[in-house]
Amino acid sequence: MGQCTPALQEEVHGEPDYISKSSTFDSVWLLKSLQKITAGVNKTTNKYHSAFKANKKFYSMQQNSNEGIDKFYNRFENAKDLVCLFNMNVVDISSLLIDEKLKDATATAKTTMQKYLAVALIMNANKVKYESLWNKLENDLLVGQDTSQRPLEMPLTC
Repeated sequence: MGQCTPALQEEVHGEPDYISKSSTFDSVWLLKSLQKITAGVNKTTNKYHSAFKANKKFYSMQQNSNEGIDKFYNRFENAKDLVCLFNMNVVDISSLLIDEKLKDATATAKTTMQKYLAVALIMNANKVKYESLWNKLENDLLVGQDTSQRPLEMPLTC
């Protein structure tokens, strides 16, 4: 925490788990705590309100007209990761997984979530900038063609 501002250090020191986590040198906890704090979440924040806002941000994000796909993908991943910081996911895929397993016994939660996140990314991409690609992908998604060929490989979990 040497490069953190004194104010940020005080926020981390005020976290309820700080003593136990610092004694075990839990760097993952520290990074997640810093991520929450920099996102505006602290021990006095209503976790349900923050979780709702993070989920809303994920679903309402759109690719900007002058933004490249790489930059948009990074923002998309950051929004997904923020939802995951609240120990929730962007969607409950249990019903989707059941349907997938009916079609393919080898379907997993990981592959089902990847398909869902690929669709979410595509649906929020700039439709004007990538019109021909978007139209083909949207048509394939709506018609329900072979979904075993995922349009994108997405990181899965929180």
